[in-house]
Amino acid sequence: MERGIATGVRAEQVAALDSWEQLYNAYQPGIMRYLLGMCCEPALADELTQEVFVRAATHALLFRGESSLSTWLFRIARNTYLSWVERQHDVQVTTSQFLAFPDERRDGNPEAQVLLNEQRARVHQAIAMLPERQRTMLLLRDLQALSYAEIALVLDMSLAAVKVNLHRARLRFRDVYAMIEGTDDD
Repeated sequence: MERGIATGVRAEQVAALDSWEQLYNAYQPGIMRYLLGMCCEPALADELTQEVFVRAATHALLFRGESSLSTWLFRIARNTYLSWVERQHDVQVTTSQFLAFPDERRDGNPEAQVLLNEQRARVHQAIAMLPERQRTMLLLRDLQALSYAEIALVLDMSLAAVKVNLHRARLRFRDVYAMIEGTDDD
């Protein structure tokens, strides 16, 4: 559904969308999830998401239609996050706030929910421990389901580099996750 708006969109069309509210409603959830995965703070992710759409509105005429609208927005989101990181002197990524987000898979079983929350916390902790580019690749591919080509556009990399780096990111994630699980057993 998200990609439907972006098909064949050119700069003039972006500027002339029925409403920016339509664009925001279509892409805000995905941008928010990506930024939450990057910074692990819901309030900050919300603030950065707002900034992404302000930047998109400000620069709408720069959109040339060479990529999908979602790819353009995720590139703005990444640049917005990186700009925020540059402004920070002591950036600490935490994962405790992830548990505050609702989980659609809740089945009313408290024990299962506790186990699921613990697993989610470990996953988010492992993601937070990865370098920024690896976090971005995993979040865009596995959470947002962007294609390799779209990730290449967002990160300004070749398709082959995306495939290799995504593979390395998954291996690194697996190692970090195993380390976290190992320390939880102690």
